[in-house]
Amino acid sequence: MKDIVLYCKSYSKDFLRLRNLLASIQKYNCEQIDFYISTSENERAELERQIGSQGYRWVSDESIVRANPRAPSEIEKTKPGGLAQQVIKSEFWRLGVANNYVCLDSDCIFIQDFRKSDFLASDGHPYTVIYQNKEYHQLAINRNYAKAPRHLQAEAERVKAVFGRNGPNYYCPCPRLFGQLPCGNRLIMNI
Repeated sequence: MKDIVLYCKSYSKDFLRLRNLLASIQKYNCEQIDFYISTSENERAELERQIGSQGYRWVSDESIVRANPRAPSEIEKTKPGGLAQQVIKSEFWRLGVANNYVCLDSDCIFIQDFRKSDFLASDGHPYTVIYQNKEYHQLAINRNYAKAPRHLQAEAERVKAVFGRNGPNYYCPCPRLFGQLPCGNRLIMNI
């Protein structure tokens, strides 16, 4: 099993964006970290037609869902696309190809060289990016959208209660913005 791999769940409508992501990985991936792409089985031929078959390993969405014996049958076909996508992204680990994976959206690109050490600490634990979302809250309040931050805060409080944690609320960045490394260097950006 690998320490870490890159992974992107994609759809045919995003294959042109995915081509840009793949090109950036091929350009900046200093240690040749494996890159996995999943699509539905019926979109594989279109994927290969638009971006070729080199530079990544393909897996089917269906195989990812089947790797969870408790997953409802054909959830990737019976649930709305956004929900099914989140299920598939969060279940990729079940394939057992890596201990960790960087989950990328098709519209991300890398903008500088990267290595495993950009994602994993020396002890093998993955970095994560969290923040308090103060800018978002202030922007929403300034634009009279105070309801959105209240809902986000209520959700954060519910999650903290599940884990019995007190203290500030932390959030993970949306990959549509960009990935920030702990050192503050911008590595990934949305195009």
